[in-house]
Amino acid sequence: MSYGIIKIFVLSLIVLMLLIVVKSSGGTLSILISIAASVLILLFISLKLGDILEFIVLLTQKAGIDSSYLTVILKCVGICLIGDICISFCKDYSESALASNVELAGKVSIIYISLPLYEDIFNLVLKLWENVY
Repeated sequence: MSYGIIKIFVLSLIVLMLLIVVKSSGGTLSILISIAASVLILLFISLKLGDILEFIVLLTQKAGIDSSYLTVILKCVGICLIGDICISFCKDYSESALASNVELAGKVSIIYISLPLYEDIFNLVLKLWENVY
């Protein structure tokens, strides 16, 4: 069993209790505490990310998949994760308009990063179409 997730849960509970105390006393320090805790959790997670990436790269090499596709997919996943964290912060502090804009920016970024994949798919469809006629 991995004790890393337990550490994250304990840290989250401690920060949650601290946030409740700070918010009840009218302090504006809560957003900084929340961001600092999130950064600590992200740093802890990033230590495990290297092993995951090595495994994914190994699988794609064995499958003969072009590494540029993997790069695009990983960038899109990163945008989704970071955007989700940012959107959660915005919603926690009642900034739903800002959260919507961050969500839109994430979607546009994913489309932009994925353009080479769309081009490859389009070219593949054209080749298949030429072979049919």
